Amino acid sequence: MMRIEKFHSASQTFQPWQFGHGVVKRTCLWIKALPKLIPTNIVDGRYPECILEPDVRDRQMRRSITYPGIAAAMADQWGEFLRKTYSA
Repeated sequence: MMRIEKFHSASQTFQPWQFGHGVVKRTCLWIKALPKLIPTNIVDGRYPECILEPDVRDRQMRRSITYPGIAAAMADQWGEFLRKTYSA
């Protein structure tokens, strides 16, 4: 795997199976001023979906899609954090 030079390491990495999706696809976040996400629904079934995808024209776009369970955790956890932080 190629590493980008002079780039900070991700502040958090996690897998979709920690948020209700039984697949392996490491997700990296570079978070500033937000708490780390807490896994919400750890499930069995560790299927390497992205690695086994065929080399098709839209593969890159499909690999970049955020799983709904991760998006929901971001909205719930960070939304609540921001409401508490910025409400008067």
